[in-house]
Amino acid sequence: MKSILARILVLTIAATGTAWCQQAAVLAQPTLASPQAAPAGPDLPATMTAMEEALRSVGRLTWTEILRFPGKPVSSYPNSSQLVSVAADPKACSLRTVNLHEGGGLDNYAVYLEEITGVDVDTFKNNFKATDPTVSIEPSLYSARVDSWKSHDFPFQTKEAAEQFADLLRESVKQCSAVPVTPRAAEPGSPSLTETISFIADKLTAQGVVSGSVKLTRDDGSWITLGEGDTNISKVYSPATCILRVDAIGMGSAELQLSFRRIGKIEVMKLKDHILASSFYSQIVRTYRNVEWPPTFVLEITAPGGESKELYFSDESLANRVAKAINHAAELCGAGANKEPF
Repeated sequence: MKSILARILVLTIAATGTAWCQQAAVLAQPTLASPQAAPAGPDLPATMTAMEEALRSVGRLTWTEILRFPGKPVSSYPNSSQLVSVAADPKACSLRTVNLHEGGGLDNYAVYLEEITGVDVDTFKNNFKATDPTVSIEPSLYSARVDSWKSHDFPFQTKEAAEQFADLLRESVKQCSAVPVTPRAAEPGSPSLTETISFIADKLTAQGVVSGSVKLTRDDGSWITLGEGDTNISKVYSPATCILRVDAIGMGSAELQLSFRRIGKIEVMKLKDHILASSFYSQIVRTYRNVEWPPTFVLEITAPGGESKELYFSDESLANRVAKAINHAAELCGAGANKEPF
């Protein structure tokens, strides 16, 4: 039986492989070429500064979540949100916020703007589905919802304030997505960026449905599930240079984007190890006697700022091959060469 460390494949930009099409690939030491592109427009710094100011002007929001489930008493939970810090960086095309919630919990959010696929304004339902009629927020608030690999809600007191922030963010996304990226040429005998993306697309779409959740049961028959549930990737393509678009069911947002030049680390691990690495999830697991772990592997892609994205596999060997391919694409797109803090 292998140890946990032996089961984890860690690929960093400092030590990566180009022969990812082979099972026994030898890792090479790349020479990185960073895309040194300027922001797309002269107004980007001003736009992102205005975006910061819009978030800071919100102040502390308080609300009550009202849950009305059929046949059960109405329950309510107080909640609040207070912005602790915000950094909208036009040079890095990144947005990072920290919010303090009721009870002292911190909500950290970080995203590179070219990985955002949409910004919408709707009534705020916190972590609940906006279409769920059993949940309401009092007083009414509005949300600028950012769709990325991990979607996020920015709450506002009024719809006008949410729309103002959304317009600023959409313009920033537009300009950052227009920044030209010139990948370096592959070494002789190594796959090109186009060939690498084609390989990744073929392997991800050929998988079909993969179980990304664990079932926990108690002796009394009660149960819950943790994870993403069943995931199915229907289409993978590159809408722009060094961008990978993943259309999926069961992974949060239906359209997910990965910027190859924003990759800091890649790991392949068992779903069990991935879930237990979260202190929040591990505490839940310990309260259940029986745990059904599916034979699933997680490819975790971590940005320099710590935000991670996950892809799910039912075969460990395939997960490792796709990990090497993504790492190779990151090499060609200059990941790791930009030392700007995030």
